Amino acid sequence: MFSFFTSLKSFGNVDNDILWHFKLGENILQNGITNLDLFSWQEGLHWISQEWLYDIYIYLVSNYLGNIGFIISMTLVSFIVGYLYFKENKNYQNFLILMIFYCFNLFFYKNGFNRPSLYSIIFISLMISNVFNKNNKKKLLKFLLYSIIIANIHGGCLITCLLILGIVFLFDFILFLLNKNDKKNLLYDFLSIIITFIGGLINPY
Repeated sequence: MFSFFTSLKSFGNVDNDILWHFKLGENILQNGITNLDLFSWQEGLHWISQEWLYDIYIYLVSNYLGNIGFIISMTLVSFIVGYLYFKENKNYQNFLILMIFYCFNLFFYKNGFNRPSLYSIIFISLMISNVFNKNNKKKLLKFLLYSIIIANIHGGCLITCLLILGIVFLFDFILFLLNKNDKKNLLYDFLSIIITFIGGLINPY
């Protein structure tokens, strides 16, 4: 179902940005990452490609698989991520929350034809699911992995991640003041914010 909803979204309105991402990905593979705006009428403008990894990915998919590659890639990514999450957690309640959050964003996000935002939503959903597993400290390392991926496929969404984690920390802190939470959960929340921030710094810029 997770992959099915994702593939349906791939049939949505084609956004003109996809062509720009395609061309930028081609240029990065040929000339490397740059901090200049190569496609502006004005020369020498500085610009940061916060979606450089996505640009490369979408160029390779389109170049080798054509338009159908958009649908295949989005469906496969969502299936793999959803499967790995469910296999590891095996928690129907948390998995349902993940599905609702993802599908809500998927269908209410306009002009989302394989935009980097759709991929970001997947990893943000996984990051949120990690919040429900405070008993396993090893999962803190996943915040690092997810934040690195998000920072390089859609850097702007990293702020959303930090905001969500900050809200969780605030909520747990209120519960702690009401003697309905313990310090371990607060420490987990705090470390998740720090690790996510550090992961966001791991990018070419």
